[in-house]
Amino acid sequence: MYRLLLVFCLLTTTFCLAQSPQHKLLRSLDRQRFDALVQKDTLALGQLLANDLLYTHSSGAVETKREFIHSIAVGRWNYQSIDTDSVTVRFYGPVAILTGRARVTLLIADKPTPVTMMYTDVWHNTAKPKRRRTIAKWQLVSWAAARLPTT
Repeated sequence: MYRLLLVFCLLTTTFCLAQSPQHKLLRSLDRQRFDALVQKDTLALGQLLANDLLYTHSSGAVETKREFIHSIAVGRWNYQSIDTDSVTVRFYGPVAILTGRARVTLLIADKPTPVTMMYTDVWHNTAKPKRRRTIAKWQLVSWAAARLPTT
């Protein structure tokens, strides 16, 4: 009986800790967005960002989708690398909220500048039900970051 209980507890814990396909999808989309920023891929950003996006930088600057993509294209925001950790994904119906920590290197005045920040981004599933199944179409609707002190 003790072994059966132990096996049950281990299986339950493993099941609860496993990520759902939706969790993995959102983490992947977030990674694609970060990669698009570094690669200055404005076409990918156009697909990943919602038209009504509000992008709040760790500096406090706020941009719309159009303004943000333009800033990337002209080099106002020149991302060199973005690494994340401690990312969590929570779902509220067609909305997903991701929180995490990012280590970003920006090129400022031709000098690589590291910035560490905590962030929250909000994704919305804009998919419309089609017959028997729905294909997810997630877009970023909000980003907000807070710079962490350097140590």
